[in-house]
Amino acid sequence: MGSFVPADAFSLALADVINVPIGARGNLAEGASLFMVEVSETARILCAATPHSLAILNKLGRTSTHDGAAIAHAVLSHIVCENTFRPVE
Repeated sequence: MGSFVPADAFSLALADVINVPIGARGNLAEGASLFMVEVSETARILCAATPHSLAILNKLGRTSTHDGAAIAHAVLSHIVCENTFRPVE
């Protein structure tokens, strides 16, 4: 890949799709708050996931620490229960 990895060995699995939420902004004119947009983007990523997907999720529920922790827990529980993604080895 052209970058230095400070390790004795490195293995990179190929992903069929990379899902990253795009900078979420609320759309009050359409009745969508920032929270709603973030949750919708997360749902879209989870629905599009395959065993070979790479999903990058950051700052879930950033409007509230308490809500963010609950959402992160729910998302991780879904991933584990559905066996949606394979772990990075």
